[in-house]
Amino acid sequence: MYLNDVWVCVGSVEWTGEQQVLAVWGNDFSSEYLDGLMPLDTIRIKAQSEV
Repeated sequence: MYLNDVWVCVGSVEWTGEQQVLAVWGNDFSSEYLDGLMPLDTIRIKAQSEV
């Protein structure tokens, strides 16, 4: 998620070449800080390779 000009990770998975499930973290409404996605937020996928 993009928050205050910074990308914040809200889920991750290590790609092994097999089918994966990616869980994304929602906002914790018990705190005053936005620390996860809100309902209907857009999810952006970023792939990174160490090769």
